[in-house]
Amino acid sequence: MNKNLVSIIIPTYNRANLLRETLDSVLNQTYANWECIVVDDGSTDATDKLLEEYCRQDSRFQYHKRPKESLKGGNVCRNLGFGFSKGTFIKWLDSDDLLSADLLFSQVNTLNTILENKYALATSKWNYFKDSIEDVKPQIKEINKNYESGFDLLYDFGINNSFLPQHVYLVKRELVIKSGLWNESLSINQDGEFFTRILLNATKIVHAQEGMVFYRYDPLNNNNVSAFSNFEKCKDSILSWILIDTYIKLYTKQNKSIKYVENGKQYLVKNITDKKLLQEYVFFFGKTLNKKGKRDGKIMKFSNLVKVRIVAKMRNLKWRIKK
Repeated sequence: MNKNLVSIIIPTYNRANLLRETLDSVLNQTYANWECIVVDDGSTDATDKLLEEYCRQDSRFQYHKRPKESLKGGNVCRNLGFGFSKGTFIKWLDSDDLLSADLLFSQVNTLNTILENKYALATSKWNYFKDSIEDVKPQIKEINKNYESGFDLLYDFGINNSFLPQHVYLVKRELVIKSGLWNESLSINQDGEFFTRILLNATKIVHAQEGMVFYRYDPLNNNNVSAFSNFEKCKDSILSWILIDTYIKLYTKQNKSIKYVENGKQYLVKNITDKKLLQEYVFFFGKTLNKKGKRDGKIMKFSNLVKVRIVAKMRNLKWRIKK
């Protein structure tokens, strides 16, 4: 029953006040064959003391510090964590989010039914929480079901205007290797970009009926790392969606964006206040910015130039795994 090892990878930075609750949710798993790899991005709080406590308590916990010579960032830590991992299945978990006690048991058992499929993954139910998960019930979603391909799930994201947070997924190791690691050049929507690659390479998705994940969200917290807080994050958010759009078009061999991407475009236009920045990427936004969809020759020429640069960037990104 507990044959297959699950690697839980947690990047963290100055989250000692929240991390204990996250680690306890891992420790409370009814599925026992797991390893939890915490990679510290240079915390200056009590994170090291907290992890020393958990590592002494249970040898399944590992604590690693990002080397000073490495780039800083959550994606770097996630990639380092994968390098330390040995699991058949991989789960990425942020240091403020939580898992229900029965989650791994349910997801592993579900994946065991199709263990011969190297490129499979399992999903689960989920919901937001702010301070406490007491009385938090899973959302009832149309996407809580099995899929024959990851593209079908991406398509339904668009139809239902929905998404899945990263810790919903339990991914087979071979699928991660085929898809490539996290894009270390992105500072926002890195999970959207990463899991688009994962899903487009997935040949089967199974939905675990039991268990759920809890996604911490405080709408009043202006320090939320996902917010459009500066120019670089706004720019990276646009680039992440351009990459997502490109991957999907390469998969479908069609030049038209699917509704999932169109929803992303609308979200960006609504939330990015720097309209000059948006205009620089008019080739991507198209009618979302200009309802008439008019583009002059200079814009089209600029559009083609940027597309060439994006393709070149895709070929050289650090997340590619060397075989």
